[in-house]
Amino acid sequence: MKKIIIEVGSTVTKVDLFNGETLEKMPGITIHFKKNYDKEKKLKEEDINLLIERTNELKDITDNIYVCGTSIFRMLKEDELEAFLTTFKNRTNLEFHVISQEQENELTVKGVTRLTNKRLGVMIGGGGSTEIAIYDNGIIESTNSSIGVVDVMEKFPDLTEDFATTSLEEVMNYIRENLKLPKTKADILV
Repeated sequence: MKKIIIEVGSTVTKVDLFNGETLEKMPGITIHFKKNYDKEKKLKEEDINLLIERTNELKDITDNIYVCGTSIFRMLKEDELEAFLTTFKNRTNLEFHVISQEQENELTVKGVTRLTNKRLGVMIGGGGSTEIAIYDNGIIESTNSSIGVVDVMEKFPDLTEDFATTSLEEVMNYIRENLKLPKTKADILV
C-alpha cells in the first residue's frame, strides 16, 4: 500500500513515498512560509495555495497522504492556526498535523540512527528551529531552539549577497547566543 508523507517546514516542503517496503524521495517544493510570515505577520495566501496545489497533485499517486508541519505552524496564534487548518482540510480533504519540536527531534533521530549502534549527535537545522539530540542506543539528551536558517539570514541579510560584509565571528556569536546545546557531548560534537 502506497503512502505519501509531506513534511512542511518553514521554507522547504519535503515529500516521500513509501510503497510498503522502501521510501522514495519525491520532488519537494520551496515555500517561504517563515520569511513571508515575518514580513506580513500572517501566512501568505499564495504560500497556502501553493501547498494545497502540490498536496492535491499528489492525490494522483495515492489518497493515503500524511501531512505535518513544523516550526512556522507551531508559532501561529491559535486563531491563525485554526483558520489555516480549516482551509487546508476544506481544500484537500486531509488533516494537517502540527508536530512539536520534541516529536520532530525524535522522528528525525529515529530515521538517522536506524542503521547504527554508534553514539553520535544529530542536528536538525531548519528554517525556523534547530533541534539537537545526543543518541546512544536511544536519545539520551535533546535540546530545542527557536532559531533557524531564516532567522540568521534575516539578522544578516548581506550573507545572501556575492560579498558578505558581516564577519563569520559575528554570525557565530549570534548563533551561540541563541542556540541551546546539549550538556552531554557525543563523539561527533567533540
